[in-house]
Amino acid sequence: MARRQLDTKGKGAFIAFLIERHPLATDGEIAKLATVDRKTVVDVRKEMQRRVEKLGEDYDALNPTQRREFVSKKLADLRAHGARNFPGQK
Repeated sequence: MARRQLDTKGKGAFIAFLIERHPLATDGEIAKLATVDRKTVVDVRKEMQRRVEKLGEDYDALNPTQRREFVSKKLADLRAHGARNFPGQK
């Protein structure tokens, strides 16, 4: 069976998946798992961090009603994708 190559976007998504699954792994360990350069993992990790910071800034700019709506929508999205067991949930 031929090996299928990932494009740049696919590699980034795979690296992000590995980082999420192995959050304590070093950049070198993730790079080895993904068979990419360590600098590529660093770039993906920085982009993930930038997205989290942007989300925090956007959330801080919301009023209390918008925050409740935002959290409700995100919880519904997570549940739709199979996530369970959120703190404070039954």
